[in-house]
Amino acid sequence: MSKIAILLNDVSNTADASDLDVLTQCRQIRESLEQTGHQVSTIACTLDLAAVRNQLESLTPDVVFNLVESLGGTDRLMPAATLLLDSIPVPYTGSNTRALLLSGDKLHAKRMLAAAGIPTPAWYDAQSGRIVGINHGTITHVIVKANYEHASFAMTDDAVLEFQDEDQLRDILTERLDSTGRIHLAEQFIDGREFNLSLLEIDGSLHVLSPAEIDFGGLPQHLPRIVGARAKWDEASVEYQRTPRTFDVPAVDQPLLEELSELAIRCGHLFGISGYGRVDFRVDESGRPFVLEVNANPCLSQDAGFVAAAQQSQRNYDQVIELILEAALRAGQRAQQFYSS
Repeated sequence: MSKIAILLNDVSNTADASDLDVLTQCRQIRESLEQTGHQVSTIACTLDLAAVRNQLESLTPDVVFNLVESLGGTDRLMPAATLLLDSIPVPYTGSNTRALLLSGDKLHAKRMLAAAGIPTPAWYDAQSGRIVGINHGTITHVIVKANYEHASFAMTDDAVLEFQDEDQLRDILTERLDSTGRIHLAEQFIDGREFNLSLLEIDGSLHVLSPAEIDFGGLPQHLPRIVGARAKWDEASVEYQRTPRTFDVPAVDQPLLEELSELAIRCGHLFGISGYGRVDFRVDESGRPFVLEVNANPCLSQDAGFVAAAQQSQRNYDQVIELILEAALRAGQRAQQFYSS
């Protein structure tokens, strides 16, 4: 059994639900690891990386279970934690720094997807002042989202708006930057179905877990079909209650699920996802899929979509955590062999 340090971003008890969720993940993962015989300690990561490094070197863990989702109040600094771990060095769970950087910048990720021939919604390019990637039909609506933060960050119903011209988008993005302090992007809104495909590394290869669909059928007609901040975090809201995930996808959709699975694996390889990850899709009325986001560190709490997909694939929580740990140790061994050769 291994000596494990769980590294998580420092969170105050007065934080909102999206930030407090990492504490739930930490508690549940710690319980799972201890039940399987591992020695576990926890370290709260702040921007004082020298202090964090001292704690890690004092503990000398065999592996770090990395749960750092943000630093200094922004997801953009999340890769600072893995850069620190790379410098020690010590094996850690999940994707490496490169994968976090590539996938964490949504605009850059979209450029990578487009260059690789993987369909992604067209988007507004602020440098050129034009919509790029218009090969998927006429754009009537766009959705505005934070570029470096988690997908639901500050995302309200007015995130979906009717497209008029590029000047309008420039003004909206400027307003969002001023009001939130975060860079935003605007992309074509695909008014259709939404799927989440989770990836789990098993014996060195990425495997697709059971595909999940977000069921928008119960939403009032005046609300946009999105998983915004209320749908994700406000349990009392109609958006939360009327957007359940389902694994009961009709048999007629089997070819679509196979296409989504193939695209998810391609995304995993393109961004260098390791250990675990998730790829989010929208599918338009014609059945064409579009990659919305490649998530290199999805939530691992027991009620989250990733764990639900694993359970549908006949793997319980302890098995999932152990597989993620095994992938980290395997990556650490490869790195050690490389540097010692």
